Amino acid sequence: MDSGTPGSPRRLAGPVADRSRCVAFFPGLQAYEGNPYWSLLASSLARAGVAVEPSGPNSVALRWLLRNRRRVGVVHLHYLEPNYVFERDNARLRWVVRFARNLLAARLLGYRVVWTVHNLHSHERLKPHYVDQLAHIVAAHTANALIVHCKFAKTAVAKSLLRSRGVVVAPHPNYLGAYPNTISKTEARSSLGLPLENRVFLFFGNLRQYKGIDELMNAFAGLPGANLTLIVAGKPANDKIASLLWAQASGDPRIRMVTEFVPRDEAQAYFAAADFVVLPFREVLSSGSAMLALSFGRPVIAPAVGCLTEVIAGGAGILYPSTGPAGLRSALEVALSTDAEAAGQLALARAVEFSWHQMVERTIEAYGISGPQGPARQDPQTSHAAPSTYRHESTQG
Repeated sequence: MDSGTPGSPRRLAGPVADRSRCVAFFPGLQAYEGNPYWSLLASSLARAGVAVEPSGPNSVALRWLLRNRRRVGVVHLHYLEPNYVFERDNARLRWVVRFARNLLAARLLGYRVVWTVHNLHSHERLKPHYVDQLAHIVAAHTANALIVHCKFAKTAVAKSLLRSRGVVVAPHPNYLGAYPNTISKTEARSSLGLPLENRVFLFFGNLRQYKGIDELMNAFAGLPGANLTLIVAGKPANDKIASLLWAQASGDPRIRMVTEFVPRDEAQAYFAAADFVVLPFREVLSSGSAMLALSFGRPVIAPAVGCLTEVIAGGAGILYPSTGPAGLRSALEVALSTDAEAAGQLALARAVEFSWHQMVERTIEAYGISGPQGPARQDPQTSHAAPSTYRHESTQG
C-alpha cells in the first residue's frame, strides 16, 4: 500500500469515454487554493482512471447539470454553503429549496451524487441555524453515497443527519511530500528568532472563532517560565477576530502572532520550529490541520472530540477532555515534561498509516465504480445564482 502522498498534483479535464469516471467537485477545484487536499485527491483519482474537472461552478446549478450530463457522471459535494449562504453568515431557505431541486434533478439526469461530510454544519453559525441544518439533511438524503473520515463521523451522521446506509469511511490521508520539509529545527528557529532551548507550541491554521485560540492563549498564559513560546500563525477570518487575538496576545511577550496566510513553501519553518502543535477546537468533526502536523512529525495537543480520537493515537499526541479549560491547561503541562523528539517520531509514523491509496479506493467505492476502468456497481442505497465566490483553505482552517 502506498503510504505517501502523490507527487505533483495533476488534474484531468475534458470528455472521457465512460461518464461514470468523470467527476466534478462542488465547489470547483479553483475554490480550494491554499489547501492541497483537493488537488491531491484529484491527481490520485486520475491515476485510478477517474477524471476530475479542473474548474467548475461553486454551486450546483440546473443549467450546468443539463449542459454536462453526457460528459460528467459524478457530482461530488464537499462544502454545501455556496448553494444557500449570502453575506457570509446568512442562510436563505428558498435557496435550500432550489438546492434540493437541483440535487433531485441531478439524480434524474443520471448523475451519481456523493457528499464528503467534512462538517455536520457550517463552522460559522449561520442565521437562521435551522436553514443550514436543513441543507445538510437535504444533501444527506439526496446523495447516493456519503464519505466520512472516521467511524465516529459515521455514527454522528446517523444521529445528526439521520443517514446510516451508503456511508463510506475514508480516513483523511496524510500530507507527506505535499509541503516542503527540508530545514532543521535549528535553522527554523534561527529564521524565526526563537531560542533553541525554548519549548515551542504552535497553532497553525485559519483563525476562526470555533478553533478556541483565545482559550489556548488563556491556558498558555498560566504556564510559568520565560523559556516558553506560543506561535499563532494563520489568516484571521475577519478583522474583529484579528483585533481580539492581538489584544489578548499583547499581555504576554512569549506569544508570537503571524496574522496572515502562510504560503505552502513557508509552512515548514513554523512546524520545524515547533515541539507541539496545539489545536484547541471548541468543536470539530475531522481536521486536516491535525494530519498536516503529523505529516511534519509534530505531536498534536487536541481535545478528545470527533475524528481526533481515532487519529491522535499511538503516542502521536496528547488528547484532553473537552469539558472545560482545565483540560487544555493540563495537556500543556504534560507536554512540558514529554520527550518532544520521541513523540514527533511517533507522530510521523502515525501519519504514514493514512494513505492516499486507501482514500482513492474508498472514494471510488462511493462513486459506485470498481478499480481502474472497472464496471459500475450498484447503488449502495436503494433508492439559480448562488453566491459568486467561495474559497476554502481548511488545511489552514
